[in-house]
Amino acid sequence: MDGPERTPGGSVFDRAAPTYGTVGPDVFSYFGRRLVDRMGITKNGRVLDVACGTGAALLSAAEAVGAGLAVGADLSEPMLRRARGAADARVGLRAIVACMDAQQLAVRTESFDAVVSTFALGSLPDPQSALAECRRVTRPRGRLGLVVSDRWWWEGDDRWGWHGDLLESLGVRIRVDPFPSTDISSALALSGWELRDLRAESFPLVFSGADEWWAWAWSHGYRQILESMGADQIQRYRQEAFGHLPQNGQPVLGRLEATLALAVRPYP
Repeated sequence: MDGPERTPGGSVFDRAAPTYGTVGPDVFSYFGRRLVDRMGITKNGRVLDVACGTGAALLSAAEAVGAGLAVGADLSEPMLRRARGAADARVGLRAIVACMDAQQLAVRTESFDAVVSTFALGSLPDPQSALAECRRVTRPRGRLGLVVSDRWWWEGDDRWGWHGDLLESLGVRIRVDPFPSTDISSALALSGWELRDLRAESFPLVFSGADEWWAWAWSHGYRQILESMGADQIQRYRQEAFGHLPQNGQPVLGRLEATLALAVRPYP
């Protein structure tokens, strides 16, 4: 079998939910913890995780607020079920999840002390609208924390120099991220945020072998590219990719670069 069964209906994240963050290096938990740690979220506060996925940042935020409240919002019900299960499994953790559109948050104005969002804005139709909504629901002097990445794991990594050429030879179109990292400052300013800190970080990707990389590739947003291929394309892609990757139990190495942005909502 060339990949997971392509069940119809739902979003790509609905279909990725069963293995999201469970195979290969857990990028999402790492950056979720890093973001919450850098924000300095205080005890007893109220935090909203926008497009929370399976709850990687949400759980870290809930630990930080203690007796406060952490809310995760996402449009994918399969993702929310996993986030809810992870939160319920943590004794004493106060976190709830709700199905919401990041561009139309169903929460009261100025009701949160902080908002976080990891690897989400680039997948939204209108990230600028989402940033404005994040500002609306945050109290004055409240904080926003973002993790954004405008490149796939193979871009800028010489070890994967062949990968972009392979996709191009197959006629596979790569969606241009509508929220490039270079535009964070201007995007935040347009939404009424004051940028306080901007930091690039690199996360090492280490796979036990080509098979683990293949399973990981289906477990997150890259799945949309795989699902865009026809049967012949996906077969050739897998065959040629495996031909480039280390074999005989050798690890497959890469990296993911992301930017952490911290901002504050100023007083009116």
